[in-house]
Amino acid sequence: MSMSRPRSIFEVFPVELLAMIKAEIPISDLRTHVCLYKAALRFADLYEDDDEEDEFWQASCILSGIGFIEDEDAWTTWKSVAFECLDEDGFCKHPQCGGARLEANTRGMVKFMNLSAKPTMQELQEAILQCKNVEWVNHSPLLKHFCFGSPMARREHGHFHHLEVEEDTYLDHPDIKEDDPPEYQWKLHPIARRSFATFPVAKALHVFKPIADFGGDVENLYGVTMDDVVTRLHESVDVQTFNVQH
Repeated sequence: MSMSRPRSIFEVFPVELLAMIKAEIPISDLRTHVCLYKAALRFADLYEDDDEEDEFWQASCILSGIGFIEDEDAWTTWKSVAFECLDEDGFCKHPQCGGARLEANTRGMVKFMNLSAKPTMQELQEAILQCKNVEWVNHSPLLKHFCFGSPMARREHGHFHHLEVEEDTYLDHPDIKEDDPPEYQWKLHPIARRSFATFPVAKALHVFKPIADFGGDVENLYGVTMDDVVTRLHESVDVQTFNVQH
């Protein structure tokens, strides 16, 4: 009679040991926690048995510099945000995205935000208010690593046409010279999109590009993200394109 083999080595460990492994991982290590959750059903049970499961994922996202996008669906959970980031973008090779971005975000949150070991959204908002009068902010390097689509992508039958920001924005990779590389389309990189745009985190910013003379005000009560900044600049570009055409 043959014995069935465990699907994961973790299934042969006592649950107490699994709990110790989970406890040793910093809450800010979002990528490892999601990977651990998926490593074995017994690990998933440890997370799901926590009475404050969504609070855990909320804290992990916040400490990883990952926020809610403005006008997000009211039913969006922090767990779904965490899994979206890791499933779609957790191992992105872009130097300003993936695990490298999460680690850099965490350093920014630790250095510039006065948060507890397991912060809540209310705590983050209070910390944002305390930082609103700081004289300077540390801007995310992502502000230098995105670009809008080439003019040809916006032209059809001799006329410019509107493209949604997710379709018309790309991560700018230093080693790729191709225009609009499809693998770096903005919509495919939730870690970059959801990363806070500044440290300390701000709830309102004025963004502009002096040479091109476009920009505007950006607000997000949960902390301005890169997606908020990119969306506002893209709206401004659309207005300018329309004005030039007409």
